[in-house]
Amino acid sequence: MPISTGVTCINLLPPETLSYIFTFCLPEDYLLPSVRDAPLLLGYVSRLWRAVSLTTPLLWSSIQIHISRPSAALRLFRGVDAWLKRACSEPLSIIFSCPSSSLWTCGMSKALSTMLNTLLLYAHQCRRLTLQIGSGGREAVDRYLFPLHLLQFPDSLPLLRELDISFHFANREAFLSSIVRAAPYLQKVTIGGFSVSIATLRMSGSSLISLVTNSKESVQSCQDVLSRFPDLKRCRFDLHPMDNDHHAGQEEDRIVLHHNLKQLYLGPTNHAQFFASVTLPSIEQLTIDGQRSYSIHLNGPYKIPISHSSTWGQRDFIGFIYRSACSLTKVSFFHLDMSTRDLMECLISMSPSLRELDIEGGREGTITPKIINALTCVPYVPKESMRGVVLCPLLESIGIRGYIFGNGGPGRQMVDMLSSRFRNAVSTARLSHAYIGGQYSPRQRQRLRELRRDGLDVVVDQVESCARRIFHDRSIYE
Repeated sequence: MPISTGVTCINLLPPETLSYIFTFCLPEDYLLPSVRDAPLLLGYVSRLWRAVSLTTPLLWSSIQIHISRPSAALRLFRGVDAWLKRACSEPLSIIFSCPSSSLWTCGMSKALSTMLNTLLLYAHQCRRLTLQIGSGGREAVDRYLFPLHLLQFPDSLPLLRELDISFHFANREAFLSSIVRAAPYLQKVTIGGFSVSIATLRMSGSSLISLVTNSKESVQSCQDVLSRFPDLKRCRFDLHPMDNDHHAGQEEDRIVLHHNLKQLYLGPTNHAQFFASVTLPSIEQLTIDGQRSYSIHLNGPYKIPISHSSTWGQRDFIGFIYRSACSLTKVSFFHLDMSTRDLMECLISMSPSLRELDIEGGREGTITPKIINALTCVPYVPKESMRGVVLCPLLESIGIRGYIFGNGGPGRQMVDMLSSRFRNAVSTARLSHAYIGGQYSPRQRQRLRELRRDGLDVVVDQVESCARRIFHDRSIYE
């Protein structure tokens, strides 16, 4: 069939059918306006297609505004309002990002503030709202962004489900509280770039399922959050440091039971108090981070941990695992001050269901041949440590980096473990991904290349050896 005939045939379709077809041209996530992509591209085909695309609100319900230079601000400002008007009453998804802080000091603050206020005029239609602005423009933000429409109309966010805010400004707690109070059906909240206490956020609803912040919270505040939001499925907590005497004086009979939390990230510092105060039977993915680091510049910026600031409570963690009776599938331990015996006990308690394991940093000498042999399938296990059951039989992804075998040490056991789980996976799941550190001989590196050639996605950390050499040189931090 000639091309002209085909175009004529598709033009015979009813506008409703053509409009429905156009919606499949959109990307799955936020849309960056471009004449090379839908919906703008559809208007260049014919007058009919342009008319249909302009009267299809769903095509204009998502927009991503990224400003990287001053000229882009003026050009985008003229089209954003027209774009959002075409969405009519369709729920909106909006991303506004301005990563370059220099824009706020070059006479562009008023123009960008006007654009933000234009976006906020459509706040009552927003389903997903993301605001990301460079931190260097704090003075300009304080001057031009207040008062905002959200502060004047607290009931203007009935459709908002997802909120992501990342920038610095004064009165940030009042600004954020005004948003969450105006969104009774808010489900996902992500706060970056500034620290705000979760306890100060007076949310009008209890339907939250995801909460990610970088604020320091007390254990009692974490318990309150879990109690207030029974549907919470994903959460991040950074805990306040508390000494043992203060912990001993607290009530120890309050243990919060949360049935729906599946993903949990715990940042520094005191994990023992948290594990002693909660029970999470549905937890599946757990990340525990104990790192405190300094930024240094050695041919580039690096963050090197100089101490373990987190208090690791082995007894409280094991009690939490058995009390919760949970089936952990993914566990990440980052820079925790645990011994080899502690790590072995943790792996045993999580072994039946674990599918992904990631260990980075930690006490020097924590990851020893004993740990690696416990994860190795026969016949690679030495005869003196032969056993019938291998730890973590369902393991599909493994990451082991940091201080391995005390000071680098031989890597033969590591390569044997990977090979046994990839080539001889009879009683265990077949390994598919490995991210490892340590020092390896040419022969061991050849074996790793052979595993990679056969299909195992194995990556060797090249930065680790450099970090290990400079770790004990304290003068570089001064």
